[in-house]
Amino acid sequence: MNKVFNKNKIIKELRFSFGFKKFFSWARPWICPFEKFIFSVPNNKSVFDIGCGDGVFLYLIAILRKPKFLYGVDVIDTDLDAVKTVFNKVKYKKISTFLDWPEDKFDVVTVIDVLHHIKPEEQSLFVKKAIDKINPGGILIIKDMNTRPMFCAFMNILHDLIFAKQLIKYFSFEKLKNIIEENGFIIQEVNSKIILWYSHKWVIAKKNN
Repeated sequence: MNKVFNKNKIIKELRFSFGFKKFFSWARPWICPFEKFIFSVPNNKSVFDIGCGDGVFLYLIAILRKPKFLYGVDVIDTDLDAVKTVFNKVKYKKISTFLDWPEDKFDVVTVIDVLHHIKPEEQSLFVKKAIDKINPGGILIIKDMNTRPMFCAFMNILHDLIFAKQLIKYFSFEKLKNIIEENGFIIQEVNSKIILWYSHKWVIAKKNN
């Protein structure tokens, strides 16, 4: 596959690799703008994906980038079989909290649609712990749901009430940026995009050497 984000071809490949029954995995590129930040993952780097789910983002990194090593953590039971069909240097660990994360540090840490699921009183610490996992010169990518426009924010709250059985709490992006900068990172990009009724926002930052 050419190293470009052809959404239709990628969804077709994801559907084949993850299986038709895992609709909410293989269909995710229809509602999540992966193409806007995946190419910020440099080639030949170790990647730690926090809240990786079934491994859709790790799969995309495996086929679109040239990673050195992939590591995913989440609270669910999975073995990332689909990812392993295209890349063999991948590891998964089931966790309960960030205290269960591996001790290793990584070149890239990604947090995609996870932060709003974290308890409000733990969100700031969660971000700091994620930052601590990054090697000097490494990249941090955090993508979460936007609080604007209000209709989209409400629709995402409804989405998670139905599918995740959770009343989510948004984390201020201004506060997020402050934490990132206070911990020795240079913010390279802050951007947003609306797809259907889902409003996305992300920040990409690089750690000082």
